[in-house]
Amino acid sequence: MKNSASLLFNLILFVFLVGDFFAKTVNIADNSLNVECDEDKFVSRDIQISFESTLPQDIFASKSLEHVSWSISGNNFLKDGSGEIIKDFKFDKPGDYVIKFNFDKSNHEKQDTECIGLKLPNQINLKVNSYKMNFLFDQAIFTKTIIGGEDLIGSSLEIPVFFESYDDIPFEAKNLTVISAGVGTTIQGKLVNSKIILNQGQNKLIFKLKGSATKNSYIMFDFLDVNNQIQSFAYPTKIN
Repeated sequence: MKNSASLLFNLILFVFLVGDFFAKTVNIADNSLNVECDEDKFVSRDIQISFESTLPQDIFASKSLEHVSWSISGNNFLKDGSGEIIKDFKFDKPGDYVIKFNFDKSNHEKQDTECIGLKLPNQINLKVNSYKMNFLFDQAIFTKTIIGGEDLIGSSLEIPVFFESYDDIPFEAKNLTVISAGVGTTIQGKLVNSKIILNQGQNKLIFKLKGSATKNSYIMFDFLDVNNQIQSFAYPTKIN
């Protein structure tokens, strides 16, 4: 009888401890979520773009800005507003700007606003550069066809770029790179010359390549431009 009572007591104790453990685990998870979604946590991002450009759209992460107000200041410029207009606002003049966002959650339902601060920073320190470049991907030339499993070392990629300078001043570009993206690909490239002078209008870049891609795959190439932004190009055919 004593053994049965002892067994029952141990069973009840076990159930209690397990329940307490899971309760604490859930509570820890909830607390960590609350920390991540802490509305009082100030989030700032440093971003640079070219003149006559908008903010990178990934900042907004498809979130509605219906109840978000914002202000833009700097470079002898001041503008206040609210809502979606900020997504399409173009910064025509080079310089340094500060963009501040204010979130009014009183008009939101919780499921619509939870963690909005993780997607949209409180402040953006924006540098608008006086130059921009666009890769002319439709004119790209590979000196060697990409074949699955074969290293491209010794080959090159030639691609023209269209460069614009706000002040019509040439720009010395350094360390421009390209890297491939895709399953099993290791292709990457650097400029034949570590630096190149870009003049107003069309210029030609030559990247020396190395690495390989896997057979029966599709790959992309990500080019880093003079504003540290990525411009992507999809290789037009499947790798054989």
